[in-house]
Amino acid sequence: MAEESTEGVCLQEIAYLEKGTILKIFTLNHGLVSCFRKRGLPNCGPFCHGEWVIRPGRGDLFHLVDVTLHDLFLPLRSSYALLMSAGKIARNLLRSQFPGKSAPALYKLLLRYFQKMEDLSQHLPSLTGSFQIKLLVHEGLFSAEMRPAELFTVEEWEQVIMLGAVSTFSQMSSFCLSRELEEKIDRFFQNRCQQDRTERDSNP
Repeated sequence: MAEESTEGVCLQEIAYLEKGTILKIFTLNHGLVSCFRKRGLPNCGPFCHGEWVIRPGRGDLFHLVDVTLHDLFLPLRSSYALLMSAGKIARNLLRSQFPGKSAPALYKLLLRYFQKMEDLSQHLPSLTGSFQIKLLVHEGLFSAEMRPAELFTVEEWEQVIMLGAVSTFSQMSSFCLSRELEEKIDRFFQNRCQQDRTERDSNP
């Protein structure tokens, strides 16, 4: 692949010696990519949305040539709760997505959730829980018939199904997730992602 421009959102920034940083960018065209940003280029840390000019490097690592930032999503940094919720969604993507796997529908879902997060600041557990279930649905890792009885009651599972089925953000305001259910959804999400990775590793 030659040098090209792709839209994307930075999910993570990791310091790399004293030379620059490694950016984990979820892109419209190529899914999750790792990109080296050398010192001197614009700062573009987590949650920055922009147009990224990248070129191939060694292995799965790309080099950032330039970036035009479109949105810093500053409202996500306006409170600790919003910052933690945005970080949770970013970690969900980093946990579930494989490098170079294009997922344009999931990318557009991420943008919508980030754009609406401030408006739903009183319902953040419902927002992040909904994203987790929709992400599992997107990956083919969720169905209404797969309730793990050791983790969810029938009533709790009904809530989980409804979270994944909401079609408008206004519907989320009707949900009131308990801390216990939120933690159960987290465990369920992590277990499904781990099972998926294990199965892929055993069937290369």
